[in-house]
Amino acid sequence: MSEPVPGPGGGPPTRGESVLDELLAEVVAAVGGCLGAGASVLDRQGGRVLAAAGVAVDLDAAQWRTGRGPLLGAVREGVVVLPGPGERDPWLRWPDLVPAGPGGADPRRPGGVVVAAAGEQDSVVLGTLYLREPADPASGIDPEVAARLLARLAAVIEVTVTRRHRADQLYEMVTYRRVIEQAKGAVMAVLRSDAGTSFDTLTRASQHFNVRLRQLSIALVEHIGGAPAEVPEGVSADQLPSERDRRVAAEVWAALVLPSTSPRRGDRPHRR
Repeated sequence: MSEPVPGPGGGPPTRGESVLDELLAEVVAAVGGCLGAGASVLDRQGGRVLAAAGVAVDLDAAQWRTGRGPLLGAVREGVVVLPGPGERDPWLRWPDLVPAGPGGADPRRPGGVVVAAAGEQDSVVLGTLYLREPADPASGIDPEVAARLLARLAAVIEVTVTRRHRADQLYEMVTYRRVIEQAKGAVMAVLRSDAGTSFDTLTRASQHFNVRLRQLSIALVEHIGGAPAEVPEGVSADQLPSERDRRVAAEVWAALVLPSTSPRRGDRPHRR
């Protein structure tokens, strides 16, 4: 297990508890000697940080601000692992991004960097991992494993966020996370599917019927349970499901339940 990744000034991770924070924590837990991890997106609005912890808070933002660094290299190359062959310091190319500091190296100066990207040309999501030591199997940090973890992180964000080119979808997932998880759990139960497949089912229904994921989830939970769903405080009436949203939820649930009530292959029809 790795040590917890601190936020700016040694405090807790930034942006509180969120979907992305959990994904970053999973990456950090799987790779030892980690100083920070981050997730960014580059689309038509430009490059920006979606979530970050530890040294990634400053480093990711600095790279988008200056247009220089390994993050930008991964946009072109897909995966960047530094230092590269024959190099000793991952920041020699960009000394202004991570100054060594007076009296020697800064203990928070990463000795290794791994960046992986996913997505299409007009919408790229990137995961960054900053390590105390260079990524090397001999030091217990396998660069291929780290790159795969980051690629998975980037792919998850790409599916949930940038397919619609709207980062606010991510924050909707965070804000309405509990009710979305409840709706996903119901779909898992009726389809006997895993979490990823069930979430994909929800998002496809949301897109097909042009209903926001949060409204569909709330309406679905209320339709199944026959009682008001748990929603965040301060939610206005226009953010709750409309009558159309509720009809859609009932239709979606009927479509999900119907296959499970039909005869299974090989079953004989009941005869009186």
